[in-house]
Order: sequence, then C-alpha cells, then structure tokens
Amino acid sequence: MTPGSVAARNTVAYRAVHSKIAQTQEQFMAFSLDSKVGEILDNPQARAVLEKHVPMLKSVGESMLSMARPMTLKQVAGFPQAGLSPDKLKAIVDELAKVG
Repeated sequence: MTPGSVAARNTVAYRAVHSKIAQTQEQFMAFSLDSKVGEILDNPQARAVLEKHVPMLKSVGESMLSMARPMTLKQVAGFPQAGLSPDKLKAIVDELAKVG
C-alpha cells in the first residue's frame, strides 16, 4: 500500500467519523432562535411545538415550507406574514428549549 493511498483512506475515515459526531451533537443541542426551520420541522416534537404556536403551518404547502427550511427561526420572525410577535416567539423558543 502506498503512502498516498493510506492518507486517502485515513481522510475518508476521518470525514465519516467527524460527520457522525456532528450529527450526534446536533441531536442533543437545544433548539433556539438560531435553529434552522428545517431542523425544527424534522424533529417531530419540535415540529409539534411550532404547529401549536403557529397553527397555519399545518395548512401551508410544502413548497412554502421548503423556502423557510434554510432560514433560522429569527429570520422567519422578521417577516410580518409569519405572525410571530416577540411574546409568541419567546413562548416558542422557551418550549423548544425543553425539546432539544
């Protein structure tokens, strides 16, 4: 085995392990204003919190949700159409912190 192939194999293994560690850390991180909407929606408990406080989410089409997925909760709150008052946003974040 050549040194180059060993280094390449080690790099691939390192990336795989690093990726798994990052995924595990994300699973145990609490949600916050800086959480991506997609991360919240992908977690059934967090999604339930969001739907409880923003009932219209249940009727919004997937195309609309897909536009919000890469945004943080804070960014979405900046849109008046989101209907997220400071009080509502605080309630959501407080409840999401218990989920994460």
